[in-house]
Amino acid sequence: MTYGEAGTSRTAIGSGLICHGIPKGARVGLYFINRPEWTIVDNACSAYSYVSVPLYDTLGPDAVQFIVNHASVEAIFCVPQTLSTLLSFITQMPCVRLIVVVGGIDENMPSSPAAAGMEIITYSMLHRQLRNINVIAIIADINLERA
Repeated sequence: MTYGEAGTSRTAIGSGLICHGIPKGARVGLYFINRPEWTIVDNACSAYSYVSVPLYDTLGPDAVQFIVNHASVEAIFCVPQTLSTLLSFITQMPCVRLIVVVGGIDENMPSSPAAAGMEIITYSMLHRQLRNINVIAIIADINLERA
């Protein structure tokens, strides 16, 4: 991954959080082991005025639930292995509005629990959404120039 690609990913993540209604200053949980996406999400948090909150598997699910509620985490980035743990107690974390699954496959994402009032998407979907938003903005600019 080049610095340019990392910058593009950082922008996609930060902009994606904004598009999903996560306000500046919100806490964003990082619930997965070290991998390139961890650094990108952490940098996106810094660049877009979010507060990253590391969530560690070694502390156990009760600690994760406590930290999420205590910090009022609104979005959580996780991997498929930790998604099932999160979903087992998602109704006990009312502050969570968005879960982004790193390394997940769009077709394999579970539907969002209706009672929880939150959304589950993949990391790659967040990237595609930014690309689509950029294409729409370019088309709008072209149409404005023609008018």
